[in-house]
Amino acid sequence: MMKSIVPALLVCAASTSVGAQVGEAEVLGAVGNLESVQRARLAQARAEGRRAGVGLAPDPVLSFERQEAFAPNAQSQDLLALTIPIDLSGRRRAERALADAELALLRAEVEGTRLAAAAAALESFYEVLALGRRADVLREGLEAIAEAERVVASRVSAGDAAGYEAVRLALERRRAESRVGEVEAARQAAEAALRGQLDLPAGPFRGAFDVTLPALQSAERRAASERPEMRALSTFADTVGRARRAARSAWVPTFAIVAGYNRQRAPTGQGYALGAEVTLPLFDRGQGVAGEAERASEALDSVQQSVAARVRARVRAAHAALTTLLSTRERFLEGAAAETQSLTAAMLAAYREGERSLVEWLDARRAVVEIGERAVELDLAVRRAEVALREATGELR
Repeated sequence: MMKSIVPALLVCAASTSVGAQVGEAEVLGAVGNLESVQRARLAQARAEGRRAGVGLAPDPVLSFERQEAFAPNAQSQDLLALTIPIDLSGRRRAERALADAELALLRAEVEGTRLAAAAAALESFYEVLALGRRADVLREGLEAIAEAERVVASRVSAGDAAGYEAVRLALERRRAESRVGEVEAARQAAEAALRGQLDLPAGPFRGAFDVTLPALQSAERRAASERPEMRALSTFADTVGRARRAARSAWVPTFAIVAGYNRQRAPTGQGYALGAEVTLPLFDRGQGVAGEAERASEALDSVQQSVAARVRARVRAAHAALTTLLSTRERFLEGAAAETQSLTAAMLAAYREGERSLVEWLDARRAVVEIGERAVELDLAVRRAEVALREATGELR
């Protein structure tokens, strides 16, 4: 039985549906269909829309004024004027830079949400595959029971075995069939749920449980460059630096030039109007944007160190877990393959010759099935740990 189990450790069970295969790439490509990811992207889109209105130049103002005096000195005057504000301060640039900094952090949150959703989706994907493989292990156990039933029937006919052994074996077969049905029902339910959540195309799920363990230093370097919060902090540092530089001239007052057409009656005449305005920065000298940029810059170093330490610790923990599980699986499979490869067949042959009892064969068959199920559990644990490491490094794209 282990002859078929060990090679199957690297191959997943096929689904009964027909169509193109559904693998990791299809699952990752469909993560955007999840409601949590869509909500996060909606928040990002709204923030990007608000960013478009930050730091704009002041609009020009077109105004019209009419003055009229009644008799006995009747006269009137019409004034059409255009006021053009001129802002030479760095306030608007600082506001734009600070908005860009906030948007970078929000984009990192959205990407973090997508990474977590991708990891959860892949875990569910491999759980479906593991359930299919577990059902295959149980089906192989059923095939062994069918072979044993033929041997028992032959011995009963020859008078070498009692009829209760055939009954005992039939009960074992019903128990095994019920377990296959239970596991297959769980697989179908899990697959249907995943398809519904991700809107996956029809087709059998395909995937492997073999993984490659990257070097720890390589994983840490990848996390430093790929994790969204690390990239966001780098962008945040650049934009805050721009904001600080721009805020140095935030105190510069705003000017305005006024030009217009002037028409007068009684006496009748026409001409022009010119003027200038300047805002006196007595109270608002750009302290808001300057203070925000300064405080953000002061807190940046400690935040970067804290986030870098957290990312590094998470990568190391995931790497250590995967390393341990790979070693555990390797030791288990080496021993299990050698000890159970022909156990069921040998015990059945011994029973046929009257050297072993049916109960001993049943114990051996159950042990082989349990070993097969344990191999599937370890494979799933390894894949989960590998997905966790890929999430920690920001690799799930």
